[in-house]
Amino acid sequence: MRLNAAGVLTPRGNQWGQVALRRALTSPHIAGLKIYRGEIVGDAEWPPVLDRETWAELRQAATGRKTGRRPSGRYLLTGMLTCHICGRPLFVKNERRKYAEYRCTTVTGSKGQGCGRTSVSMARLDDHIRTRIRGWLADPGRVARIQAWFAGYDDVDTAAQLAEIERRLVKARQWWTAGDIDDTGFEEIQSELNRRRAQLAEQQNRRVRPKVNISAELLADTFDAMTVPEQRAVVAAMVAVPIVVGPGRQVDGTTTPVDQRVNIRAAWED
Repeated sequence: MRLNAAGVLTPRGNQWGQVALRRALTSPHIAGLKIYRGEIVGDAEWPPVLDRETWAELRQAATGRKTGRRPSGRYLLTGMLTCHICGRPLFVKNERRKYAEYRCTTVTGSKGQGCGRTSVSMARLDDHIRTRIRGWLADPGRVARIQAWFAGYDDVDTAAQLAEIERRLVKARQWWTAGDIDDTGFEEIQSELNRRRAQLAEQQNRRVRPKVNISAELLADTFDAMTVPEQRAVVAAMVAVPIVVGPGRQVDGTTTPVDQRVNIRAAWED
């Protein structure tokens, strides 16, 4: 795990493992809550890394405390997909073959009988969902907050300002590439943002704190290293469900790409 390779240790000074990482992500501390003898007793002095709704969903998914019949967890998206025609759940078919798929089944189950008219490649849809999750984990604001939390200091405001500067630099490059601003305009924007970034970096370095190297790539690598059930817990916490799978063909008969068949929304946008 790259957390260990980067020299980032757990709060107890040990190396990270899947159990320790899951414990950290489901701890009330990460939601800005104070605990005493195992009970939540109020708000903590430090800012939360995750909002409480997202934390609660992640904790529930990780501990398996959902009511009703739960999917086996062998596959990434079972129990989260529904058919755009009949609204019934999609199940995995042909899982032992090369072309496994999520399909609306005509077999009568606890949620009724499906129409059997919707199916989607399991490999392609899983890859699309994983790509979206990596994109969310790479959000500069979230990376800055996580980095601040692991480093053990509370200057989240400065970290957020640095993340905003990075966002503006990317935007300025896009404007320059598109021809919306000329070379002089781009250089002026870049110079001012770099000056401000250097001031904030110097401000941070005056504080005595551990040196860490948490990046979007590191978060993505951590997600990639998880088992399917662990990735499934992350997806369940971050993605608004159910995910409706749309038609596989367009009006003109051409195949609809997987990324256009589903509308993936972040859970916190609901």
